[in-house]
Amino acid sequence: MRQYRGMTKEKKWIYGYYFADDEEGTAFIIRDVDCTGGLIREDDRYGRFIKDFVEVDPETVGEFTGLHDKNGKEIYGVVGEKGGDICKIKGGTSIFVGGVHQGKWEWEHICMIQYQQNSCHWIGQIIGNIKSISLLDWYEYEVIGNQFEHPDLFPEGQVAEKDNESV
Repeated sequence: MRQYRGMTKEKKWIYGYYFADDEEGTAFIIRDVDCTGGLIREDDRYGRFIKDFVEVDPETVGEFTGLHDKNGKEIYGVVGEKGGDICKIKGGTSIFVGGVHQGKWEWEHICMIQYQQNSCHWIGQIIGNIKSISLLDWYEYEVIGNQFEHPDLFPEGQVAEKDNESV
């Protein structure tokens, strides 16, 4: 499973493991492949080799959330304000009163995917709102872009200041 992605200076996504050199302020994605050649990892218990380190823009590094959208595309988020996928998220629930089905309440939001450190889970930060949505398996997701490839989807200042309020 690829766990991270980052964008190169040539605007190409690279997938693999993440390594940051905090002293230099640089970030790398380590592509690991099952082939001969390259460097053997010291903790290599599975016979894999590291093919290469690829420098990426640190602001673009995102982590795989473990979720896929309705088209099978991996959903990536970030710890911080930049870099997460922008998704259309749909959800809803059936409404029962006295055991009788009264209808369905549905909602849809456009969100940027981020990791919320104070509660240790992935959220969809609703664009233009202070509210957020916890990412749950039963919601329907559709990746519609990210701010690096599609800046028009995410105009500057569209995400309101966050607080701990969730939808």
